[in-house]
Amino acid sequence: MPARSNMPESPPAIRGKGEPKGEAKGASGRGAGPLARPGLAAMLPNMSWHVYLLTCADGTLYCGVTSDLARRLAEHNGGASGAGAKYTRARRPVALAAHAPCADKSAALRLELAVKKRPRAAKLVFLLGQPDAVAGAEQAAVPSAAGTPTGGAA
Repeated sequence: MPARSNMPESPPAIRGKGEPKGEAKGASGRGAGPLARPGLAAMLPNMSWHVYLLTCADGTLYCGVTSDLARRLAEHNGGASGAGAKYTRARRPVALAAHAPCADKSAALRLELAVKKRPRAAKLVFLLGQPDAVAGAEQAAVPSAAGTPTGGAA
């Protein structure tokens, strides 16, 4: 009789429904995900995230995060879907005061929080102090949905 070790046996690999025997999943029962396959990450679009600051018609500021700045600005100004933030719906038209690109969504959310924690007078200055930040008046590629030039900050 062979000696048994005190180490527990590892659980058997779990296969998903319809998967061939050679493609076992991990112990969690989930696959490794689409980015685990070599070369797939290079085929996915490079999503850039932006933190943006809007000046509303009543002079207030609104800060947000998006991966598509032109679409989000159009939504805030009542674009086709009308999915702008509840805050800006009653304060249209809005104009882009500034925006700053971020490496990923996590970095964008952290920067948004840092902007929101600052007093009103410091928000625009802080956001424009970020690397590659652009003031709204300098942004020609993102026109407002109302057809007026973007820009202006309170």
